[in-house]
Amino acid sequence: MPCDVRDVAQYIVNYFIQRDNPVTNLKLQKLLYFSWIDYFKAKKEYLFNEEFEAWVLGPVVPEAYYEFCAYGADMIFRCKEVHLSGTDTEIIDKTLEKYSAVSPYELVEISHRRGGAWDKIFSGGKGRRKIIDFETVKKLECSI
Repeated sequence: MPCDVRDVAQYIVNYFIQRDNPVTNLKLQKLLYFSWIDYFKAKKEYLFNEEFEAWVLGPVVPEAYYEFCAYGADMIFRCKEVHLSGTDTEIIDKTLEKYSAVSPYELVEISHRRGGAWDKIFSGGKGRRKIIDFETVKKLECSI
């Protein structure tokens, strides 16, 4: 059963706070994207059902973005308890470990990969704020 994206986002925030390496909302959004992809690759299931939109700086889940938008471009320091299954957190943790040392703007570049889902939907700005449907994400990102 898919998680609520706000719970996954808070889990990611907590993960980095516990490692004295808090994230910004920009990095959080990219980590949500890569976590969704890695989770689907591992389980062939959706980590969460809330959809991504093609924003200028890459894929964004509005529900998660607005949950933390009060922090602006600053680090997020709001730790709050969330409960996700152990299997889910194992997969998410692998993604977070993989990208922990990558800067937010490097993550933006990765998410902007030519021929990727964001690139296809954003389409040079014509698709700004359009939904990046999961079928497109699966087809263009999950077969890599």
